[in-house]
Amino acid sequence: MPNDSSSLLRRLALYYFFTFGALGWFFPQLPIFVERAVGVAWVGAVMVAFPLFGLLTAPLWGYTADRYRASARLLVGTTAAMAPVVLLYSGARSFSTLLLITTLFALLRAPQVPLADALAHRQLEGEHHRFARCRIWGSVGFVLFAAVSGSLGGVDAGAAYLVTPALCYLLAAGAMVGVVEPVGLSPRMSVGREVLALMRRPTMWRALAGVLVYYSGHSLFDAYFGLHVAALGLPAGHASLGWSFGALVEIGMMIVAPTLLARVEGRRMLTPVSLLAALRWALTSVVRNPLLLIAVQGLHGFSFGLWYLSIIHHLQASTSPSLRASVQGVTVAVWGAAQVMGYGLGGLLLRQWPTTTLYHSAALISLVAAGLFLLVPAARKETHQ
Repeated sequence: MPNDSSSLLRRLALYYFFTFGALGWFFPQLPIFVERAVGVAWVGAVMVAFPLFGLLTAPLWGYTADRYRASARLLVGTTAAMAPVVLLYSGARSFSTLLLITTLFALLRAPQVPLADALAHRQLEGEHHRFARCRIWGSVGFVLFAAVSGSLGGVDAGAAYLVTPALCYLLAAGAMVGVVEPVGLSPRMSVGREVLALMRRPTMWRALAGVLVYYSGHSLFDAYFGLHVAALGLPAGHASLGWSFGALVEIGMMIVAPTLLARVEGRRMLTPVSLLAALRWALTSVVRNPLLLIAVQGLHGFSFGLWYLSIIHHLQASTSPSLRASVQGVTVAVWGAAQVMGYGLGGLLLRQWPTTTLYHSAALISLVAAGLFLLVPAARKETHQ
């Protein structure tokens, strides 16, 4: 079925809403679920499987999508397959079983965000700053589902903890059924060579080096905030409430981001955002009051929301339309490598140190990233020709 630009962007908005809604319901509580099933010593190993298998496969998904113009079909298939995989967690009570299920989850999820982002940017050619108006619905879904999950007790909500995200993935897949690729693109046989040449440019590899460092610190929040909340003696649901408040501020940021990024290069936002991230992690390490701890997570609107939009804006401004999925795949691979580093570091630290140590480390890592982002040159506009 043919689709015009506005129709595809509406479908992508629904896709973002349900996929991030599923993640908001499920992911903040997963470390607690793993700890209860196999013990805290294995949490890091299980969590590392998410980024590890994603980084190994995301570039291949992107390459396939660009070469065969298959982004929409890959989104439908992989997203629908997520539903039964999520339900498998209900019977997981051993480390090996949890690791296998998590590996399947990671392999299927790896192409989803990069391919959806690539489709959106193809439709917004020359107006990439407007991407936030589509992507914002992912944050809306995350906030809504994380808040409801947290209020119901998260992992203590019984069957709803796994059934709800499974249904969300089916609805997300349904939103993309019938979508065709944007016109003007044809299958390409030289995608690999072109991507490698593009990655050798300083505007790309320096930005991705910053991503590697920055998100290795941020991932200490992604994987271990739930355990930090539990270590403070707070109910498990507070982890989801912290995530949802942060994503709520992120929504506000995404409302104003198109105007901001239309006037300021994405790369110029990366250093100040990294400094705000360092402040967020420093405060997270010392705050004990539950309401203040949740309030601090409002900085997520900057340390993730504005950072994400800024780095994607910069990378996509340096990329030709025919390579968008491939570049997003490489970006996700680097992002995954950063998560492996962060999850692994967190798992090692938790064996001997309290959870506060994780956020001291994250603050220092963010300061290093701030320096790296200063070295990123401007996007190469001629790559659009």
